[in-house]
Amino acid sequence: MADAAGIILSVIGLVLDGILGIIQILPIISVVPQGAQSIVRIAAGLHEEEKLGGDIPGITVWNENGKRLGSVKQSGQIEAGSFADIAVPQTPPGQQPTYLRIEGGKKSICVAYIGHAWSDGTQLGWLGDMGSQCGKQFYYSDVIVHRSNGTQYKPQCTWIGGTGSSADWTTQMTIHTPHFSAMSADNGFSVPADTSTLCNQPATIWSNDPVVSSGANKRLGLFGFFSIASLLTAATDFKLPALTYSLRAPQIPFEGTIIGSHHSQHNSTALCSNRLSYGPDFVSFHEGIFCDMHNRRTLPLCDSTIQSDCYDWNSHTIIGRRLKKRKMRYYTVTEWT
Repeated sequence: MADAAGIILSVIGLVLDGILGIIQILPIISVVPQGAQSIVRIAAGLHEEEKLGGDIPGITVWNENGKRLGSVKQSGQIEAGSFADIAVPQTPPGQQPTYLRIEGGKKSICVAYIGHAWSDGTQLGWLGDMGSQCGKQFYYSDVIVHRSNGTQYKPQCTWIGGTGSSADWTTQMTIHTPHFSAMSADNGFSVPADTSTLCNQPATIWSNDPVVSSGANKRLGLFGFFSIASLLTAATDFKLPALTYSLRAPQIPFEGTIIGSHHSQHNSTALCSNRLSYGPDFVSFHEGIFCDMHNRRTLPLCDSTIQSDCYDWNSHTIIGRRLKKRKMRYYTVTEWT
């Protein structure tokens, strides 16, 4: 098998604020798997703070006809800002695992990207930008993917795992990877006119239920082929949950944590006002805004011209009117460059 040198991936991601487009990136996985297996790379999208990492997901793959090819159980931990490579044995060998299920563990992670390398040399990818576009909880990330033009891109991340309590939380998802990426820029691959199709089956199946056993090899007729949706629910009727949103996600896991970012695409105002965002308090140095994620409140950063009703990054203090100060109790402070 050839290695991944010279391959360019076309992947759907956010090219502008809220607008999906094609991003040309270098391969996410550097080598092609050997033998009867494929390799899945999962990148946890939050950097450095160990508590923001979590369980390495379980993986199940199917071919284009809905036949289950193989699976790997959840195992081990992944630190925030790093990745895990998961080898998935396949039977029979040589078939293309076009459907990929990510089964989150009890400790959730925020997934910045997924790479999938097949035994025939094909590589496909998925970016965490898709979560916010599909009404799922998300956060910014400091994980870098390298564009083919030499620049760097930091996708958003989508939360997966834990205990799902609302339709906008995801404990597991199944993606049809050819909907989201291609190995050539010249094969006609493009963003669909109706981007909502990327959020629904067969492109994506979201679940906030506990992981269930798959009922492989059952012909169920939904969509005219082996139904991936029904496979995931052990041949029971599959229904997409109604989308319901809460303005405030529970922030207790992130108390005492703040992230500051110098990245120009990271906007505190947008993060704070988006009902789907979930994560630590946040500062955008480019925008000059602090976001209190628990109260969904923004304040400008203090400087030589703004000295009240502002947030002081150096002392982590909110300076109110009449210069009244309130010290923020942050035990973990992370700064993204």
